[in-house]
Amino acid sequence: MGAKIPGYVVVKRCSRRMKKHARLRAAVGTLLVLSVIIPLVLLYRVTSWSARAPPQPTFKCNSAPTTSPRPPNEHVTNARLRIDARALLFVETQYSKLGQDLRMLLEWNRIDYKVELAGKSLPVLASSDKGRYAVVVFENVERYFAMDRWNREILDLYCIKYNVGLVGFPAHGSAVAPVGAPPRPAHMTMLTNVSLRDYELNPYSEVLRILRAGEVHHGTISKANPWTVFVSNHSTYEAVAFAYADDVGSASEGVPARFYTTAVEDKGFLDNIRKVFFGQDFEFWLHRPLFLDAISYLSHGKLSISLERYLLVDIDDIFVMQRGLRMKRSDVQVSIASLVVVAMLLSRSDRPSQDYRIETAIRKKSRCRGS
Repeated sequence: MGAKIPGYVVVKRCSRRMKKHARLRAAVGTLLVLSVIIPLVLLYRVTSWSARAPPQPTFKCNSAPTTSPRPPNEHVTNARLRIDARALLFVETQYSKLGQDLRMLLEWNRIDYKVELAGKSLPVLASSDKGRYAVVVFENVERYFAMDRWNREILDLYCIKYNVGLVGFPAHGSAVAPVGAPPRPAHMTMLTNVSLRDYELNPYSEVLRILRAGEVHHGTISKANPWTVFVSNHSTYEAVAFAYADDVGSASEGVPARFYTTAVEDKGFLDNIRKVFFGQDFEFWLHRPLFLDAISYLSHGKLSISLERYLLVDIDDIFVMQRGLRMKRSDVQVSIASLVVVAMLLSRSDRPSQDYRIETAIRKKSRCRGS
């Protein structure tokens, strides 16, 4: 017979087993509680979300749908026959923010481009009496004014010979003005670190094509990034966009706010080179379509994009989403009303265009499958 196990050893082993069973029961109990609480929380969130009203737009156009805006400017001229459909882009570094934004915007619109680092030698600009680039873009316009004499003369002669324009953005972030930069454009003053509000387009500017003047972007614009504004009385400069100084003190005292040009066109009366200067980068969203208008204008329509637009309305949520997130009848009605407004705006008439049959299709499907 084996030796007897002392009683205190048996008690220790039993206590250990009881502790293990207690921990296991506690873990199982916690899992059961969570398995009950989590579905209840999700059910509450789904039901509370489905009870909300359909989302509404945060702004509305001030112009009535019946107004007839000016037709878009056509930038096509015979000068486009001597240049290729490609943009030359000078950037500070390969990883600069505005440089990447410019490249993405050109790629999205399927515009061919070549990237060069500012301050380096110029690439081959022409071959067989045809210009290789339709427009020249500087991420930091100070690099253009600070170019060495040889490169500056070559670039200017190319722009004059092939009637190629230039786009420039102000120095921003890490893109500082080069040391010893020569004076900026003649007969024009550039003011920096200006806070602005109430952005507006010039309805008489020939640069505009995608954008349409007539509305005002009310409120402070890009408050975190101050603007560069342009002041000039010379006839070679024409405002493309303008805004008011965001001077709280003057506004409270009843003093009229100062009026500044935020994007300016140089018609080339002084050096025969057309240019467009921007007062800020793409932090302000309207500068993206305005940049597309600028390169279309300066390239004589060579880099123009189509004005046809297709509205993709995703209505799958009406039928395939899970209950609680699925679109309801009120959501569908709001969508239909929005499409009718868009149809009126695009057709420029009191009645929706006959080409917009989306409303009828949505009504039929909503009636067949229910809300």
